[in-house]
Amino acid sequence: MRHLNRSFLSPVVAQSATADAVAQPTFTTSLNLTPSTPAPAASPPVTTPPASTQSASINLEISGNQNNLRIGDQFETKILLDSSSELVSSYTIIIEYDPTAIEIVDQDTQLPGAQITYSHPNFTVIENRANNTTGILTLRAETGSPSAAADLEIGDINFRVTGNGATEISVSLNQSFVTNNTSQNILATSSSAQVSVSQTGQNTGTTVDNTPIIPVANISELPKSDLPFSGALYVILGTMLIALGLMGRRISNSTKSKR
Repeated sequence: MRHLNRSFLSPVVAQSATADAVAQPTFTTSLNLTPSTPAPAASPPVTTPPASTQSASINLEISGNQNNLRIGDQFETKILLDSSSELVSSYTIIIEYDPTAIEIVDQDTQLPGAQITYSHPNFTVIENRANNTTGILTLRAETGSPSAAADLEIGDINFRVTGNGATEISVSLNQSFVTNNTSQNILATSSSAQVSVSQTGQNTGTTVDNTPIIPVANISELPKSDLPFSGALYVILGTMLIALGLMGRRISNSTKSKR
């Protein structure tokens, strides 16, 4: 009996009095009377939505001749958006240019900075501003009715040449994006445009004729007459006077010969 009591009591360990005012026994052997709790079911794996195929592009197209420009000349650059049938809900387009070579002509002097002509239907412009000091144009717009765009002209930039040499206008692909109707960036490619200022001199937009004017001296205007056909009458009278003079001369010569 004494041996049985020892084998039964040996697994009982009292908890420290610092944890509870009264020590509670804890059984460390197979005589654990607490019912086991079933393990929770494993959570289903999180499915990451597939990334949208990046297929949109932003292209720049210069209207007219981009070569042989002179300082003061102006030229237009179109911003074209192609989403390849993807629905577009918003976009941010950052265009960079050299402000020492070209500058953007402001299309709305009532707003700070320089604005371009915006022409995307059904989209609301959030930002349309160019900084001719840093050479950065920011164009942001969004819509509540996403739509596809196929080489759609969304803006027209009017540049003016301010310096000599070749320069480039480019879309910053790292800072620009086009989002579809699920808020995914679908912008994949962009194009740039180059212009060249190869002629010296400044074009002010006005053609000036520098041909010297040679004055003609001692020319006075003939007196005018209010009589009708005055010119014809002068011719007739002059002819008659000449004829009379010739007749008088013949008569005089005939008289002399008779003598």
